[in-house]
Amino acid sequence: LAIGLAQRAVDSTRGEMPGYLDTLAMAKAVSGDFASAQQIIARAIEVAEVAEESAQLPALRERQAAFAQGKLKLP
Repeated sequence: LAIGLAQRAVDSTRGEMPGYLDTLAMAKAVSGDFASAQQIIARAIEVAEVAEESAQLPALRERQAAFAQGKLKLP
């Protein structure tokens, strides 16, 4: 359910909201799909950088590192 709702939020914004991408990545990670979580969080970082939303970047990068190790990094 969480993955589906997060995916709908991402789709509704055409993947241009880093917060929604972060939520989807977390949902994937919680379900154990760290490979997808890594791809999605990388996209969230890219979008945040382009949108100059630098306040989100440290937390996104921490989660990216955690996902790469197969761990959760909760907000």
